[in-house]
Amino acid sequence: RETGTSKLVILSAAEAKQSKRSKLLGLLGMGAGDAFSAVEFAQECLPDSFGGLCPSPDGRTLYFLGAAPDVPGGLYSWAVPPDGATEAPDKAEMIACSMSKDMQIDPAFVSRPKLLKFPTAGGEHAYGYYYPPENPNFEGADAERPPLLVKAHGGPTACTRVSLNPGIQYWTSRGFAVLDVDYRGSTGYGRKYRERLKGNWGIVDIEDVCAGAQHLVGRGLADAKRLAIDGGSAGGYTTLGALTFKDVFTAGCSLYGVADLAALAGDTHKFESRYLDGLVGRYPEESAVYDARAPIKHTDRLSCPILLLQGAEDKIVPPNQAELMYEAVKAQGIPCCLKVYAGEQHGFRRSENIEDALDSELAFYARVFGFRVAGGGTALRITNLDDKDAEPDGAREGGAEGHGDIRSLLLA
Repeated sequence: RETGTSKLVILSAAEAKQSKRSKLLGLLGMGAGDAFSAVEFAQECLPDSFGGLCPSPDGRTLYFLGAAPDVPGGLYSWAVPPDGATEAPDKAEMIACSMSKDMQIDPAFVSRPKLLKFPTAGGEHAYGYYYPPENPNFEGADAERPPLLVKAHGGPTACTRVSLNPGIQYWTSRGFAVLDVDYRGSTGYGRKYRERLKGNWGIVDIEDVCAGAQHLVGRGLADAKRLAIDGGSAGGYTTLGALTFKDVFTAGCSLYGVADLAALAGDTHKFESRYLDGLVGRYPEESAVYDARAPIKHTDRLSCPILLLQGAEDKIVPPNQAELMYEAVKAQGIPCCLKVYAGEQHGFRRSENIEDALDSELAFYARVFGFRVAGGGTALRITNLDDKDAEPDGAREGGAEGHGDIRSLLLA
């Protein structure tokens, strides 16, 4: 990125993400005859996850956003080493934190991720971060494998973040293993890997989340009968597609996810109005491809329970996507639940709704997988399971009383 004078900041994100041994950061002079000047330094000098590089006007300080599995995200500053430096610079300093100082998490309850490279379709490989269950107050039975929650990130051309994520620690502190998948098409692994999603959205991403779950089952790290998947937005589409077109998962939760690609192409906001051309194909010229990959067009192939969580004011993936999917799944006699949150848009913002969404998803899996939530958990009415004539929960003004304390284990 230009510093405003004559230099670029070079960041080797893919190498750092894959090797986990070192990171490469350098300055590239733009003047005649200038050579590439870089410094390679140890893991402890920078947080595990960083981006948003912004040099100071004089080029002597680099500001960036960083985080680590046990450290919340924040704004960092780093003194740029002089030209020709070969030794590690001083450790980067956090100057602002994104997480409330009132939120204190005991390190003993924090699950730390392990980067996995696993085989997937076509003889290729995909990546993901595996978080084992972590709660020092409880242990599972010796012969029991934990339930697994596979997470599909949004974008879809985005990536996972190796940072302290309460939304992941919520699950690992409650007895779940979590696999946060960087399916083919994710950024951070090179251009070739990222471009695997071109024309293949709804194919390679689904193959990879399924392959990741099966990989962990094969290693004895997950219970094959208790495999769940969730994702928001584009990740919700991958979730619905995996549940519809594959037989790997036994339950799932789509948060403001895409169910009908053709409807998305016609309804979404202007900024992303042609985004699907490169991911699926030009519309309407290739409408047959859109229909072939739309979960809502193939609910006859669906056989496992689905929870749908949606913001009532979402302009990117309108609520009618979740509503149409709910009605289609309901008509198939499959257990399902739709919760619509008033005042929420594309991604939940209110703390009470974020908490309620997590508690509702846990309650849903508890019913489906057959375990008990300590303290009773959140009340959840599931159509085709509790009452065949039930209607979806109405729009919510706020969240319900739940169990948001990350240090409490709800599996009992």
